[in-house]
Amino acid sequence: MADQSGEARSATIVGTIAAAIMIAGQVGSKATRDAVFLDVFSASELPKAMLAAAVLSALTVLVVSQAMSRLGPQSLVPALFVISGFAYGGEYLLLPSAPKVAAAIVYLHVAVLGSLLVSGFWSLVSERFDPHTAKKVFGRITLGATAGGLIGGVTAERVAALFDARTMLLVLAGMNLCGALAVFLTGRGGPKHEAQAEGGAGAGLRFLSETPYLKLLGVLVALTAVMSGVLDYALKAAADEAYDSRESLMSFFAIFYTATSLITLIAQSTLNKRALARFGIGGTIALLPAMVLIGGVLGAAMTRLWTLVVVRGIESVLSNSLYRSGYELLFTPLSPERKRPTKTVIDVGFDRLGGALASGAVMLALALSPATATRTAVLVAVVAAALALVTALRLHRGYIAELAESLRLGRVKLSDSDIVDATTRKTLADTTMAIDREQLLAQIDVLRQEQGGRATLMSGSSPPDAVQEDSAAAVPDRPTTEALLAQIGELLSGDLDRATAVLRPPVDRHLVGHIIPLLADASLARAARRALKQAARKVTGQLIDAMLDDQQPAPVRRRLPDIIESCQNERAARGLFAGLDSDLAIVRERCAFALRDLTAAQPTLEPPKRQAFEAAIRALEREPQDKLTHVFVILGLALEREPLELSLSALRSDDTNLRGTSYEYLENVLPSAVRQLLWPRLKEYGSVAPPKHKAPRRSEKQMADELRQSMASLQIDRTALGLGPKTGQ
Repeated sequence: MADQSGEARSATIVGTIAAAIMIAGQVGSKATRDAVFLDVFSASELPKAMLAAAVLSALTVLVVSQAMSRLGPQSLVPALFVISGFAYGGEYLLLPSAPKVAAAIVYLHVAVLGSLLVSGFWSLVSERFDPHTAKKVFGRITLGATAGGLIGGVTAERVAALFDARTMLLVLAGMNLCGALAVFLTGRGGPKHEAQAEGGAGAGLRFLSETPYLKLLGVLVALTAVMSGVLDYALKAAADEAYDSRESLMSFFAIFYTATSLITLIAQSTLNKRALARFGIGGTIALLPAMVLIGGVLGAAMTRLWTLVVVRGIESVLSNSLYRSGYELLFTPLSPERKRPTKTVIDVGFDRLGGALASGAVMLALALSPATATRTAVLVAVVAAALALVTALRLHRGYIAELAESLRLGRVKLSDSDIVDATTRKTLADTTMAIDREQLLAQIDVLRQEQGGRATLMSGSSPPDAVQEDSAAAVPDRPTTEALLAQIGELLSGDLDRATAVLRPPVDRHLVGHIIPLLADASLARAARRALKQAARKVTGQLIDAMLDDQQPAPVRRRLPDIIESCQNERAARGLFAGLDSDLAIVRERCAFALRDLTAAQPTLEPPKRQAFEAAIRALEREPQDKLTHVFVILGLALEREPLELSLSALRSDDTNLRGTSYEYLENVLPSAVRQLLWPRLKEYGSVAPPKHKAPRRSEKQMADELRQSMASLQIDRTALGLGPKTGQ
C-alpha cells in the first residue's frame, strides 16, 4: 500500500471511529427528526419541509464550498461538527416552549448539516489517502460507518423507550462533539494543500461545466436523491397513518433504521469487496437503482406499510453500503483543487436539487389526487431508478479517464539517476525534452483528429515514410545472371568500398539473401540496413524467416525487427508478433518496440487484446530475461499507451500519492493474470509493492474489458524509461 505507513494506519483506525460516530449521529438524528416533525405536523407537510431544506441547502453550499476551497476539509469539517453539536443543544432547550418551531429547525438542521457533514468527511478522507490506499481504506472506514448506523439506531430506540425523543437531542449533541475530535485526528498528518485563490460553488460549477465526468456524477446524485426522497415520503406517510404518538413514531423509525443498519453492516462486510471485484465501481453503484427498480414495481402494485418498508429498506441498505463504497471511490482521481469545490456542489447541491424535484413531484401528486399520492411517489422512484441505472453504467469509462488525467497532471519528471541503461541514455540525448506542454497538447489534438482518436505519440519514432523506399524510385529490370553473380561477389569480397557500392539503393531483391548476413558486420550494417529497408516490402517473408531463424547470428536477428517494421503491412505485424516469443531476449525486445511503432502508425494492424495480454504474461514468466519496460510496451498493444508510460514513470516517483494512483490505474486496466505476475516485478523497478491481497479477487477485472482507448497522449520523459525509439544498431 503506497500510503500505509504507521501514521496512515493510525489515521485509518481513527477515521473508522469517526465514521462510526458520524453515521450513528446521522441515523439517530433521522429517527429523532421524523418523530419530532410528524408529532406536530401531518405527513402532507413533508414536501414543503423537503423543499425548504433543498433551498436552504443550496444557499449553504455557496458558503461551505467557498470555505472548503480556502480552508480545506481538515479545518472546516471538524468546525461543522462543533456547530451541529451546539445546534442540537439549542433545539433541546427550544422544543418544550415552541414545538412547531423546534420541529422545523430540527428537520432543516438534519437535512442541511447532515449532508454537509457526510460529504465533508469523505472529502477529508479522500484527500488523506492516495487512490491506491483509499481503495482498501475506504472499505474499512465504510464498514465502521455501517456499524455506527447500527449503534445509532439502537441508541435512538433505547432513548425513546427509557426517556423521550427530546432527550435524544442531547445525545446527538454529544455525538457531534465527539465526532469533531475524531475527524480532526483523522485529517491530522495528511498532505497539506494550499488555499485556492479561486474556489467555492462558482469554481465548482465551472469545473462541472467543463468535465463530462463530473456532470454525470451530478446527474447520478440528483436522480438517487429523487429516488430516495419520494420513497422516504411514501414510508413516512404510511407510518404517520399507523402510529399516533411521538414515542411510537420514534420507536418505529429507530427500529427501521436499526434493522437497515444491521443488514447494511452484513452487506458491507460480506459483499462490498466481492461486488467491486465482480462488477467494478460502475456496476456496484448500478446495483442500487437496479434493485429499487425491481422493488418499486412491487411497492407500486401493493402500497402497504410493509411493502414500503421493504422498498425503502432496500434503498437505504444499498445506498449506505455498496453504493457508498463505489461512489466515494469515483472522487479519488480528482485533484484537491477540483475536488474541494465540486464535491460539495455534487454531494449537497445536486442532492438537494434532487430533493427539491422529489418534493415537487409529491406536492403535485397530493394536489392532483391525495388518495393515490403514495403510489404515485413510488412510481416516480421507479422512473428515477431507471435513469440512475443508465447514468451509473456510463460512469465506468469516465472513472478510468479521470485516473489517467490524474497521472498526467502529476507532471512526472525523471533525473539522470532514473535512467536505467545505456540505450536509454543515448536515446534521451537524441530527444528534444523542452517541448512546451500546451504546444504538445495542441499537437496531440491534431494527431487525434488525423488518426481517428487513436493516441500515437507512444512511438516517438520518425514518420514511417522517412524509413521506407522512395515511392518514385524505379526498381531496375532484373539483371542478368552474370551481373547478379558479379554483385554477389562484390558483397562477399570483404572490401568495404566495393560492398558498399552494391548496397546503394535501389538494390535488386534477389540480392536480399546475401545482404542479410552483412547485418552482422559492424562496418556494413548501416548500409545493409538501408538497402534492406528499400526492398523490404517485396521480401517481408524472407526477412521474418531470417529473424526467427535460430541459426542466424544474433547481430543479424536483432537488427531485422526495425527493418521489418518499415514494411508497414499486415504480414510484418504478424511476423513481429511471432518475434515476441523469440529465443533471444534482444530480439523479443526489438520486436516489441517495432510492433509498437508499426501499430502506432497503422492502428488497424494491432493484435487482438487477448493475444497481447497473453504475450505480456509470457514475457513476465520469462523473468528476469525480459525487462519491465519491454513488458509495458507489449501491454501498450492492448491498452491506451500514454497512461501506461505515465504509470511506469510514476512508480519510480517519490510522490506516494502518484504511486498510489499508478497502482490504482494498473489495477483497473490489467487482467488479473497479468497483475499477479506484474506486482512482484515492480519491486525491481524501485517501487513500493502493492498491498498483499487475494489477487484476482481484489482487482476490478471487468474494468479492463471496458477500458477506453481513445484518450489523448502526452509525451514526457519517456525515453528515460526505456520506452523511447529503438534503433536497428
